[in-house]
Amino acid sequence: MTRQLVITTEPINEAALLAGRILSANMGAAVYFLGVVRGTEENAAIRALEYEAFQKMVEHQFNRLFDEMEKRWPVESVRLLHRVGVGPCFRESGSRCRRSPNTSSRRRSCRYCR
Repeated sequence: MTRQLVITTEPINEAALLAGRILSANMGAAVYFLGVVRGTEENAAIRALEYEAFQKMVEHQFNRLFDEMEKRWPVESVRLLHRVGVGPCFRESGSRCRRSPNTSSRRRSCRYCR
């Protein structure tokens, strides 16, 4: 299984992520999730969120999840990007993409790693 884990301070370019997605001839399903910073929480306005991450722990925990996904389902690849630092409202904060041979395994892997 091909893996990509990126923690970045740069804005996430949704168009570039979609343009860079490649499906092999064996893949029958792809799932793409894009998280954005919402504008309100309990009727109070939000200007931005600040995300923090301890890089080594993030890498360790996500690699454990990726290892388990690889054991359970025929997932061809997984790509996870998350932004750290200040994320303005209505801007991308995280992205996940998985490719698998069929919809059933794609759904199960998505429920596992959400």
